[in-house]
Amino acid sequence: MLYRLLLTASFLLLSISGFAQPETHDIQTHGLFLGFGNENVSNKNAQRSLSGTVVNYQYQYIFNKNSSIKIGYIKGNSDDFGCYFFCIPDDPDDRSRFNSKQIKYQHTFPVSNRHAFYANIGIDFFEDINYTGDGAFTDTNKGTGHSLGVGWQFRAYNGFGVGYEYANLWLDDTKVASTSIHFSWLF
Repeated sequence: MLYRLLLTASFLLLSISGFAQPETHDIQTHGLFLGFGNENVSNKNAQRSLSGTVVNYQYQYIFNKNSSIKIGYIKGNSDDFGCYFFCIPDDPDDRSRFNSKQIKYQHTFPVSNRHAFYANIGIDFFEDINYTGDGAFTDTNKGTGHSLGVGWQFRAYNGFGVGYEYANLWLDDTKVASTSIHFSWLF
């Protein structure tokens, strides 16, 4: 009798691993982002700021549910055609333009499965800044700066999403405050 009980218990313990379910990973680890918005560019030597449009492209690598690294490119221009839709045109003689490569760390604060707030901090490697306005002139070819941003994102179950971000970039003696809507795809 004891022999049958030990044999049955042994088979039961050995078969428990057969009921184990594989671990499911619902976190996509890669993402592509495209953002459009407006910018407000100010220079420390000028009295007023200039308006323009901003476009950014980003690749995101997600470490875990809350942490990720973004690598991207951002471009701002007050002469863009899009400025006529997103901003109030300034004096035609006043212009701002910048191009920058970015590396950002982003921390996400999930509210639900689909909604989340986030904050990011980054290093910017700008290639070209041109600010002509209100008696100030800046023409810098290369340098480094930094950026801070906060935002909200909505993620559908198929990996597509939409979000809103407010960011500040400090590039040399020029500060860029941008608001943008971005579209994303996580895979």
